[in-house]
Amino acid sequence: VGELLHKAQPDIILVTDFGYDRLGGSAEKFLELPGIALTPAAKNGRIYRVEEHDLIYFGPRTGKNIRALAELIHR
Repeated sequence: VGELLHKAQPDIILVTDFGYDRLGGSAEKFLELPGIALTPAAKNGRIYRVEEHDLIYFGPRTGKNIRALAELIHR
């Protein structure tokens, strides 16, 4: 996964709580994945942990979740 992200050169990386916490719950552990530290997102501190249910599932809070996501992206 890290190598694919490196090739994509993303400006922002969103990581679900499940994946982030599975790696130990720290940015340092996530950056140890091959290629991640070389992305513009990592270099600019734009890797964000987001709650999976807020990102993937739709419901009454979807509008609020979209606004929160937009605020993260447009910081």
